[in-house]
Amino acid sequence: MKSNQQVRRGRVKVFAAVMGGSAVVAMGALNVALYEEQASGASGGVATGATFIQGSMTMGQTATTTTPPAAPETSVAVAAGQGAALRRQVRSGAAEEW
Repeated sequence: MKSNQQVRRGRVKVFAAVMGGSAVVAMGALNVALYEEQASGASGGVATGATFIQGSMTMGQTATTTTPPAAPETSVAVAAGQGAALRRQVRSGAAEEW
């Protein structure tokens, strides 16, 4: 005859197996739903039945197109101080703000 602990352990294993199987089924259903959404052409527009209406996205006023400079403005960064002296400046508030 099985002890109470063995019965309980068996029930926990069955419960864990059911939960794991449910998780796998849920992930599969989610994967199918997301694939269907991508396959229907949802890329910024609205799918209406068999017709797909593309949205009108434009570049806003904040977008600029300029040519970058040929050389960087700062070729090498130089620290204001080193080690303990710099830590003292930072603690006292004498170091420059970045």
